[in-house]
Amino acid sequence: MKTFKMFCKKYQQDTLTGLPLRAPLENYANYLIENNIPFTYFILDIDNFKNYNDTYGHHFGDEVLKLVVSKINSICKNKNIAFSRVGGDEFALILENEINYDEVHKFATKFSLEFNLNKTNTILGNSISITRTMGCSRFPLDSDNYEDLMITADKALYRGKQKGRNCFIIYVKEKHEKLQLLSANDSKVNIDQKVQEIINYFTLHPAKSADNIKEAIYAIGSLFSIDHICLDDEKSIYCNYYHPLNSERNYKTFENNLHGLSIVLNKQDFYFSSKDEIKTAIFPAYTAKLRSQKILAQGIFKISVSNHFYGYLRTENKTSRIWQHEAISAFKVLSALIGLSLYYNNLEIKDLQ
Repeated sequence: MKTFKMFCKKYQQDTLTGLPLRAPLENYANYLIENNIPFTYFILDIDNFKNYNDTYGHHFGDEVLKLVVSKINSICKNKNIAFSRVGGDEFALILENEINYDEVHKFATKFSLEFNLNKTNTILGNSISITRTMGCSRFPLDSDNYEDLMITADKALYRGKQKGRNCFIIYVKEKHEKLQLLSANDSKVNIDQKVQEIINYFTLHPAKSADNIKEAIYAIGSLFSIDHICLDDEKSIYCNYYHPLNSERNYKTFENNLHGLSIVLNKQDFYFSSKDEIKTAIFPAYTAKLRSQKILAQGIFKISVSNHFYGYLRTENKTSRIWQHEAISAFKVLSALIGLSLYYNNLEIKDLQ
């Protein structure tokens, strides 16, 4: 029985991180496949890594990579796990002899808890939070060859990014087989096209205000994989969108808590990725509302036109989510369009029942 270290001997290591590179991991995976040894293949991607390079420079990005590798090495120490760097900010792990869904889920959950770099880290004098997204697939359940195994793991990773990053996804054929992988540029173009479609609901058929608002909410909820979207006038909620996989229906108005938090934060729009961030706002009543509705991530966007206040567009998830700039911009555009539609048609949110 060959070990991963045997496959690394004839290859140079990555000069920055000291890790093996792609070739030995591929050879090891193919060896396991040829000998019909089951394993789970993980792809790990650092969330928004490009932003670190663009904001602080490539030397800073290198320090982020070294910190991440150090953390993963400590997690994998004394475990039978192959670990290598396969791209700029992309890493791969192989968990040998384990493909049971519950056991893989348990491993990924423990890995996520131990990774724990989403708290403040100081690198070269800058305080940042580092998160990661993982996708995984299993041999021989999901594929009988290495190339297809990478594709299925990539689909799981892509789904994790759709869900808001900072999570892991185990590939399940029934859920993920039809996912189409897009390049970063294609993804941006796709989002731009979808947002334009949402704008068209209002500009092409301005007289159909109520229908336009509901259709736009459903479209944007699907686009960004949001568990629940609604309009909240602080008396009741309307135009509820529920993600198909979200069985939760216990959503209620936040009453005056949204306005109160807006005053505390001195912001019209605000968003949180977890209950821990909510607690920093020192607003316990708001935290209690989130807990009762099982909300871990939320974006709130004020709807007002010409000093007329209508309410808020609420977007929320049951799992922690990293809010991306494109999603925030799209929700801001939608809340503005909803406000204009209500204003020029002399409607209130309650009229959209």
